[in-house]
Amino acid sequence: MTTPLQLLETSEGVSFYHQGDEEARWIFDEIFTQRCYDTVKLPEKPVIIDAGANIGLYTLFAKRNYPEAKVLAFEPARESVSIFNQNISLHKLSGVEVHECALGSKNETKMLTFFPNTPTNSTIGSDGGNEWLELIADKVSKEVADKMRENARQTPVPVRRLSEFLRDRDDIKKVDLLKIDIEGGELDVIEGLDADHLLSVKNIVMELWSPDGQLEVTKKALEAKGYTVTTTLVPWKSGQAEKMKMYMVTAQRV
Repeated sequence: MTTPLQLLETSEGVSFYHQGDEEARWIFDEIFTQRCYDTVKLPEKPVIIDAGANIGLYTLFAKRNYPEAKVLAFEPARESVSIFNQNISLHKLSGVEVHECALGSKNETKMLTFFPNTPTNSTIGSDGGNEWLELIADKVSKEVADKMRENARQTPVPVRRLSEFLRDRDDIKKVDLLKIDIEGGELDVIEGLDADHLLSVKNIVMELWSPDGQLEVTKKALEAKGYTVTTTLVPWKSGQAEKMKMYMVTAQRV
């Protein structure tokens, strides 16, 4: 059963379509109120890659703060892409293109586990999000984890290297920000960049779950590629980020 589309009108004056009020407000707070991806200063007309675009809230944030930004958004879940497009139309935004695919280190097809109750947790990870759900059950509640699992389904989706979308683009000389929120496989996105394209990426900001040392591995990998890296806990309330081991990683090429 498809959840009806709803329009949320926030007190900050930002309206957007969504299919789940609680998750929508959570993501809005992360992006617009806590400004968790707003960790680097960008030029007036930045080129931004939105990897894991979901329903488009980060793209809306980017265009609100940088109206002349060019945004290339990537989202493998068809349901989320549909809402993304409606949100772009709602705000009559130009300079935005969305690609219905995941990003990775090579071109292939993977299974997307889609969680209709919490689409932002959908993943192409090999375990289908089971480890994350087990942590939710342990640290939050079994009821929440069970609600997330409800009606979950798998579907094949294309995975593409990011360089495919940057090659032969006369309008893109550099990428000012690569934003990544993809629920696993973050370094695969970066491995999908040819050497010249990687050098053109000035800043990377990602949300990273680190249950088994992924934070240190990611930090070292980015430093080896020439970035200066800083990390903080995701600005969630009530100490949940520390319990869930969720981090924001900012990498700058200086």
